[in-house]
Amino acid sequence: MSIKNRMGTPTLDQAPTFAVLLLHGLYAKADELKPIAAKLNKQFGNAVLLIQPTCRVGLKSVIRSIDQQAEDLLRQVQLALMRYQKEIQPFPLIIIGYSQGGVLACILGKAYKSQLNIVGIITLNAPLMGTPLLERS
Repeated sequence: MSIKNRMGTPTLDQAPTFAVLLLHGLYAKADELKPIAAKLNKQFGNAVLLIQPTCRVGLKSVIRSIDQQAEDLLRQVQLALMRYQKEIQPFPLIIIGYSQGGVLACILGKAYKSQLNIVGIITLNAPLMGTPLLERS
C-alpha cells in the first residue's frame, strides 16, 4: 500500500480530512491511476489521504476472487486510517475504480457499507452493464 503526500513521497505528517481509494484494473500495476492521484494531490494537497493498495497487483487480481479482494481492501483501508489515527466509520471515503477496480469498488461498497463511510463511488470503464451491484441509498 502506498500513502503519499502532495509531492508524491511517503509521509505520516499529513492531517487528511477525507480518503480516496484508487483501484486499478485487472492485472495492472497499483499506479495505473497515477494521473488521477496527481490531480487529487494538486487540488486537495494534504487534505486528501490517497490509498493505492498493492494487495491486488498483477496476478493477485486474477487468481483471488472478487470477494477475497474486497476483504483485503477493507483491511488495507483500515490500516491506512489507523496510521493516521482516524476512526474508520466516520472518516469519509471515496472509491475510484478503473475497469475491474470499478467492479471491485461496487462490491466493496455493498459488502462493507456498514464498516466504511463511503461517500462516493466512481467507476471508469467498468463492466457493470446488467450487474446489480449496488442499490441507491
